[in-house]
Amino acid sequence: VIHSVDNDLAAQDRATSFALRKRAKETNKAIKELDWQKKNLEDEIAQMENDLINLENSIRDKIPTAKLAETRLENRKARPEVELCRDAVQYGLTDEVKQLAVTKDALLEKQRQ
Repeated sequence: VIHSVDNDLAAQDRATSFALRKRAKETNKAIKELDWQKKNLEDEIAQMENDLINLENSIRDKIPTAKLAETRLENRKARPEVELCRDAVQYGLTDEVKQLAVTKDALLEKQRQ
């Protein structure tokens, strides 16, 4: 009887040790997987932050160009003693102002995403 109980205890000890080793291995595997996911997520966040900074810089860089084009267009419209005319320069300035506005809007939309 004692020998049988001893064998049962030894079997339970081996089974418990095996289950603990298996669970520890699964836990370590899960930890490694989570660490890998965390690193990838942090890299993705850093990339998005860089993209946002680049977008903000692009938007900021468009402001002086847009102001200059708008000012040139307004000055052209408000010339004293000169007839208003629609020539290639006028159309070019108008197109430039529109294109800058479209570009700025596209950058702002991309930033919102």
